[in-house]
Amino acid sequence: MAMITRFARTALVLFGLMTLAAMPVRADLFTLAASGTITSNTSGNATIPIGTPWSFEITYNTAAPDLDSAFGGSPDPTFGVFGNSAAPPALTYFHYRAGTYEAALHNPADFGTFSNIQITFTSINAIDINLDAPTFFPTLAGSAVSFHADFNRFVSPPIFSSDALPTNTAIGPGSFDPSTVSLLPASGGDISGSNVTGLALTAGLAGDFNSDGAVNAADYVYWRKNFGGDLAKYFAWRADFGASLSLGSGAGTRSAGLLLSSVPEPTAMALILSGTFFAVVRRARRIRCG
Repeated sequence: MAMITRFARTALVLFGLMTLAAMPVRADLFTLAASGTITSNTSGNATIPIGTPWSFEITYNTAAPDLDSAFGGSPDPTFGVFGNSAAPPALTYFHYRAGTYEAALHNPADFGTFSNIQITFTSINAIDINLDAPTFFPTLAGSAVSFHADFNRFVSPPIFSSDALPTNTAIGPGSFDPSTVSLLPASGGDISGSNVTGLALTAGLAGDFNSDGAVNAADYVYWRKNFGGDLAKYFAWRADFGASLSLGSGAGTRSAGLLLSSVPEPTAMALILSGTFFAVVRRARRIRCG
């Protein structure tokens, strides 16, 4: 047994070294998650009725530059615009679900040119999320769909400290006043939820399912055991694989990880992990018997 354990540890170390990838640092990643129920449907589409639970999560990079000068010609300290038209991109992952309707954007390229997060830092503290990525949102009644969410606080004390992407992990459902999360079919109307019952901002990664500050094979095992093959969760893990966070700072670094293009699909990963384990066991048995 000791021989098997030693070879198992050796195999894991070799696996980590072989998959080390020279990828850019993932810095200052935060994930905003919210949930509630649909309270209004003026779209004429009955597939997401009032009362349907909804939830979404979006991961963004606070190292992304503020692009507000594109509107006024000079920087505005009270208004921030963060999109993916500059490096590093602001938006890295998104997932929305309402009943059987589901949309997921797995990497920055999925968000396109016009998606952004806007921050208002005046007497109103507000987060506006605008996603225009019709390829990744299923149509409703044959119509393309976009996404909008706004969270607004009108009273003191303020919950932001600037017009930067928010990093205040103390916020929750009671931190904002009127809030609305909407699907917007191009044919008109909206499908919205204005009773936000859950809201959390965490310094972390959408794929860090076991909350240890790193996205690695352990999170894949957690996904298989706890999420029933949820592909949106799998793609969150896949997008973040190899990223890690410096605890307490929100700053991200790269750990030993696979190149994104070479991360296996779920079945392939299961075979790799099981194949590696049994190969180690067979080798240990041969040594003990020899």
